[in-house]
Amino acid sequence: MFYARTWCILNKKWEWEHIKVAYMALFAFIVPMIIGQILTLVLLSPNAAFVGEMMLEIPLEAGLLILGIIGYLKQG
Repeated sequence: MFYARTWCILNKKWEWEHIKVAYMALFAFIVPMIIGQILTLVLLSPNAAFVGEMMLEIPLEAGLLILGIIGYLKQG
């Protein structure tokens, strides 16, 4: 995310449509990450440290995805 914003700020030739496409491409990676983490928790019986980390990361990633979708819809 940070790199996409930095690139868009430095490269001012980008139009808003290109920026929206870049954001949606980045947010598209969040869904498979969440699914993969949940499957890892269920199928591989991870240790307690991994479970604790996932309990923090999954809600944060889901919140980021929801905020991204809301922001995209409000810009449209």
